[in-house]
Amino acid sequence: MGFMEMETYYKLIEELKDFKGLEKISFWGIGEPLFHPEIAEMIELASELGVKTQMITNGLLLDQNKAEALLEAGLDSLVVSVDGTSPETMADIR
Repeated sequence: MGFMEMETYYKLIEELKDFKGLEKISFWGIGEPLFHPEIAEMIELASELGVKTQMITNGLLLDQNKAEALLEAGLDSLVVSVDGTSPETMADIR
């Protein structure tokens, strides 16, 4: 699985500048957003649009340096997804 190239993201941000009524950009979905090497820059660019930014993560890749970078980039909300306390519980939920 890959991730969005920054050139594509820059184009998307340019198009969103004219999208009135945009309130929030969420970083989550298929895959873990913290795998993206430029996630802090992506959040910063979204924040510059004047919208709220949110990330949903499993938290496994989150350390102090990444947390500080996300805060400095303007992340407004971080949701850590916990699907269970054991592999069996997680399998039942998913």
